[in-house]
Amino acid sequence: MITKLRLESKELDSKVESFVWDCKVIVFAVLALTLEFVLECKTWLLRGILLPPPPQGIMLVI
Repeated sequence: MITKLRLESKELDSKVESFVWDCKVIVFAVLALTLEFVLECKTWLLRGILLPPPPQGIMLVI
């Protein structure tokens, strides 16, 4: 009985550890995507501020 409980406890620990690892991976991915989005917005914002507007009738492609 005690051996069975120890095995179940180890299995539960393994499942919890796996779940925590999965959560860490998901959080890291979300943070990476958020950072990428913020940097992209910042880049486009700076381009809009620092670059002069294109002459009338000319399309600026960056």
